[in-house]
Amino acid sequence: MIIIRSLKKITLVMTISLVMALVTPALLPVSTSITTVEAAVKLNKTNATILTGKTLKLKVKGISSKKKVTWKSSNSKIATVSSKGVVTGLKSGTVKISAKVGKKTYKCSVKVKTNQFKQGAPTIKSLESGYIHFYPMKVYYKNGELHYVARIYNRKPFRISKISKVKLAITVPDGSDEGLMIAEDSVPREIDIAFLNKDSSGNPVKLNPGKYITYDFVFSGKDVLVKNFDLTSIKKIYYVAQYDFNY
Repeated sequence: MIIIRSLKKITLVMTISLVMALVTPALLPVSTSITTVEAAVKLNKTNATILTGKTLKLKVKGISSKKKVTWKSSNSKIATVSSKGVVTGLKSGTVKISAKVGKKTYKCSVKVKTNQFKQGAPTIKSLESGYIHFYPMKVYYKNGELHYVARIYNRKPFRISKISKVKLAITVPDGSDEGLMIAEDSVPREIDIAFLNKDSSGNPVKLNPGKYITYDFVFSGKDVLVKNFDLTSIKKIYYVAQYDFNY
């Protein structure tokens, strides 16, 4: 009887030991290796195109917001860049915008296109007679001003010496019935034809019937109703003119 009890005790001890051996490894901590990969440092753009008067935001990706970034334009006459990476197009051309972080320099090539609209001129005979026509040849922005280069056609039956009380309104299509007015004269202006129109000897002359001169109307300040409208997106421009004339 004593021998049998001893065998049962030994069997019980062995069974408990076997269970512990199977369970224990699952309870032990597992050693894990973690590799940290830093994000690549780069500019959000390496090539870009903007219009004159428009802006572009450049940013260095993959760095802490506390890191100092020094911005620089290779030609500030074509485009400038602020301390925040905002690029402003000034005139047509291509520049390199660089961002220096520590000893590393990252660059973006920016092409600036002139924000303008150009169209061909009509023949004098195609315009309605009995009127003075201000036909748009080119419209563009420069230094916050809107330039409206127009041919002034004389379809009157007599020579014109002066056009006074001129008020122009410039409109571009925007999908609506009326279009979008981008500039309008708040104060009437006067055009001295004799001052602009000269003969081969340089003497001032009046504008003869069936002839034209070219004039650059400049809108500035509050007369520019929409600044930096994308003029490259339109196919036609409209005008409304009020005027008196002398002959």
